[in-house]
Amino acid sequence: MADTRVHPSEHLPRSTYRLQLRQGMDLTRAAQLVPYLSQLGVSHLYLSPVFQAVLGSTHGYDVVRPDQIDSTLGGRAAFDRLTDSLRGHDMGLILDIIPNHMAAHWTNPWWADVLERGQGSRYANYFNISWERGEGRLILPFLGAPLPEILERGELQIVPEGGEGPGFGPHLRYHEHRFPLAGSSPALTNLPRGAAGSAELHELLEQQNYRLVHFRETEQINYVRFFDVSSLVSLRIEEPEVFAAVHRLPLELIDSGAVQGLRVDHVDGLRDPEAYLHHLQEAVGAAGRGNPTYIIVEKILERDEELPPSWPVSGTTGYEFLNAANALLVSPTGLRALEDFYREMTGDRRSFDEVLYESKREILSTLFRGEVRALVELIRGIPGLDEAGPELDTDSLTEALVELTACLPVYRTYVTETAGEEDRNLIANAAECAQRRSARRSTASLAFLRGLFSLSLRSRPLDPPPEALETVARWQQLSGPAMAKGLEDTAFYRHHRLVALNEVGGYAEPTPDATAHFHQLMARNAREWPGTLNATSTHDTKRSEEARARLAVLSEMPDTWRGLVQQWEKHFGSPSTNVADRILLYQSAFAIWGAPLEEIETRLERFEVKALREGKERSAWLNPDRAYEAAMVELALQLVGDEGFRADMDRLLTRVAPAAALNSLSQTLLKLAAPGIPDIYQGMELREFNLVDPDNRGAVDFEERERLLEELREGEKRGRNLFADRRTKDLVSGGLKLQLIACGLDLRASQPQLFAEGDYLPLMAEGPRAAHLVAFARRLGSAQLIAVAPRLTLEFQAPEFWKGTHLPLPASTAGHWRDLITGAEFELGSELSAGELPHPPLALLVPIR
Repeated sequence: MADTRVHPSEHLPRSTYRLQLRQGMDLTRAAQLVPYLSQLGVSHLYLSPVFQAVLGSTHGYDVVRPDQIDSTLGGRAAFDRLTDSLRGHDMGLILDIIPNHMAAHWTNPWWADVLERGQGSRYANYFNISWERGEGRLILPFLGAPLPEILERGELQIVPEGGEGPGFGPHLRYHEHRFPLAGSSPALTNLPRGAAGSAELHELLEQQNYRLVHFRETEQINYVRFFDVSSLVSLRIEEPEVFAAVHRLPLELIDSGAVQGLRVDHVDGLRDPEAYLHHLQEAVGAAGRGNPTYIIVEKILERDEELPPSWPVSGTTGYEFLNAANALLVSPTGLRALEDFYREMTGDRRSFDEVLYESKREILSTLFRGEVRALVELIRGIPGLDEAGPELDTDSLTEALVELTACLPVYRTYVTETAGEEDRNLIANAAECAQRRSARRSTASLAFLRGLFSLSLRSRPLDPPPEALETVARWQQLSGPAMAKGLEDTAFYRHHRLVALNEVGGYAEPTPDATAHFHQLMARNAREWPGTLNATSTHDTKRSEEARARLAVLSEMPDTWRGLVQQWEKHFGSPSTNVADRILLYQSAFAIWGAPLEEIETRLERFEVKALREGKERSAWLNPDRAYEAAMVELALQLVGDEGFRADMDRLLTRVAPAAALNSLSQTLLKLAAPGIPDIYQGMELREFNLVDPDNRGAVDFEERERLLEELREGEKRGRNLFADRRTKDLVSGGLKLQLIACGLDLRASQPQLFAEGDYLPLMAEGPRAAHLVAFARRLGSAQLIAVAPRLTLEFQAPEFWKGTHLPLPASTAGHWRDLITGAEFELGSELSAGELPHPPLALLVPIR
C-alpha cells in the first residue's frame, strides 16, 4: 500500500497541462496562456525544464546551471511574472527536475572545472567518473576522427584567455566544442596550425586532465552517460553535497510558494531511487514548511510491474493509463489478422519478444559495449571470484551479462543492501531465459551473475563485499538504458504490424482482456495511487493520442487494410526499399493524413530518416546509409504525389474518421473520470495528429484554442451544447473534444474529493454488444458519477446496434441522473440500457438532487 501521507487529497492537482518550453514558447508566452488554461479548468501548469541549459537546447534536459532559470526563456524575472499570474488565477506549478545527469558541456561550470583540474577539482565527485579506468584522466569521445587525423588537419585551435570574451580562460576549440586548458597553455598560443604544430599540440594534450578520442571509441569512456548520449554525464546525486547543489533552486522556489509540484526525470537512472525520493521528500517538506509538495516520477512500468509501494511519491507520469486506454481501442481478432498479414508480406515470423530480445542484445553489444566492458571489469575485481572457478573468464562473463540483461523483462531491479522477493524472481527468470538462449551456454557465469545481482553469493551469503554492491548498482543503472534503447528506440522501429501499439510504456502485444486490465489498473490506482497522472500524449510518445486512435481503427478492418497495402505494393514495391519499411510508411502517412500535402511531405521525410536510424537495420545514427534513406524519402514523396494513392487515403480516412473521433473522445472521457490526475499535453485539447519528436513538439495554435474556448463558454451561458447540436452530424469536430475536457474539468473542480478519494466500481456490460462498452462508477458517500465510453466503434450505424446491451448498476445509483455531456436526463434503477443513452453511448452521468 502506498504511503497516502505523501498525497493528501486536498493538495492533489485536479488536472495538469504540459507545456514544452523553447522553440517559440518562453516563460512570457506561458504567462499569457494562464487565463486560457484557467478558463479551461486546468489547476496546475506542468512545465518542461526551466533551468539554464546548453545554448540552443530544444528540450532543456541538457542542464548546465541547475541554480538558474534559463535566460533564453526570460530568466528569473519572467519566471516570477509567470508564477504571479498563476497565483492570480489560483493555479499551481509543477517543475520538471533532472537529478540524473547534466550536460557535459564547456558552459557547465562544474564540468569545465573538472576538465581543467581533473581529480583535484572540487566538483570531481559530482559526476560518475571512474578515474582509474582512464589512468587518472577523463576520456572524451567528441572527435570526428582519430586524434592524429584531427591534428594533421589542424582542426584543434588554441584560444588564449579572453579570446572568446571576458570570463573565458585558455582553451581548445574544436568546432562547437571547447575544452579548458590546464598548465602553461597560454605560452603555446602561437603554435602553427596543421602538421607543423601537431607534435607540440599533442604534447600539450598529454598534459591535460582529459584525453580526446574519436566519437566511435565509446568502449574507452570512463564516465556514466545518459543512455548512449556522450554529451550528458551522470551525477552522483546520492552525495549530499551534489543533492544540495542540484536542488537548491527548486527548493527555494517551493519555499517561496512559487512551485507546488515536481516531476522527477528518469528516476531509474539513479543509483538508489527510493533513497533519493525519501531524501527529496524530506527536503521539500522542510522547504514547504509542512505543506505537501506533489511529486511524480518518470517511471516506465512493464506489463504487470507495479510502482514500488515504498516510494514516497504520488505516482508516475502516466504511461500505464495511456497504454491501458490505448489497448481498449484495438480489436484482438483484427490484430491477429494484421499479424498474419505482416508476416506474410515481410517473411518475418518473429514474435515481438524475439524482436525485443535481439534488439536489446544488439544495443548492449554496440552502443553500450563500453559500459558492459566496465561492468565486467568490476565483476572481475570482486574478492573471491577466482574461487568460483576458472569458467568465469572475461569472455564468458561478458556473454552471460549481455544475455541476462537482454532477458530482463523490466527496466531495472531495486536491489540495495538486500534483494526483495520480486527482484530475486525477476533475476532468476531472466537467468533461466538467458540459459535457454545463450549460444555459448555460459552456465557457470549465468549462475554466478544470478547470485551476484540477487546478493545471494554462496561465498558470502550474509555479508556481500562493497565491490559486489557497487557492481549491482552499476548493473541496475545499465539495464534501464538497455531496455529503453532496445525497446523504445529500436524494437518499436522494427515491428510494424500495427504501430498504434508501439508506444512508450507499452509492449506492442495485445492485452488478453483489455477491459478487465483497464478496470484492474484503475481499481489499484484508486486504492493506492490516486495522485498518479493519467496521460494520453507526452513529449516522448511515438505518436499522439489522435494518431493512435486513428491507427487503432485499422484493427477493426484488417481485410480492407490488407487490400490497400497489396494494391500499393503492386505500384510502389521495389527491391530498392524494404517491405517492412514501406508498411511503416503507409501507416505513418495515414496517421497524419488530412494535413496540407506539402506539410505531409516534410513531416514524412523527417520521420523516415529518424525511424530508419532508430531501427538500426538499414541505417543508423552512427552509420547512416544515406542512399537507402534517400530511397525511402523519395518513396514518401512519390506516395503523396500520386493521385491514386491520395484518393485511396481520402476514402480510407472518410470511412475511419468517425470511429477514430469516437476513440479519441472515449479515451478522453476515461482520462477525465478515472482515478488519477488527467494530464493534457500541449495542444491536445483539440485533435492533433502527430508523429514522434520533433513532430510532436512543434508550435501550437493557442489563438485558435482561446477563440474556441471563449465561444464554448459563451455558448454554455446560452444553453448551447455541441454534442447535442452536432453529435450525429460531425463527430470529427475538435470542438467536441474541447467541450468534453471543459465539462470533465468543471466536474473535477466541483467535486475534488470524489475524484481523489472515491471508490472505483467497474460496470461490466451484458448483452450482444457488451464488448463495445467500458464503464465504471465513482462513489464517495452521496457523491457519485457514472462514465460510459464506447470502444471498437467502426460498425456503429444506428441506435439499434445496442439493442439488448445494458449495464447492471449498484443499488446506490437508483434515482434521477443527468448526462453532463449532452444534458439528457435519465431515471436509473437496477440497470442502464445502452440504447437509452444518446447514440453513440458516450456519457458522464451525475445524480440530480
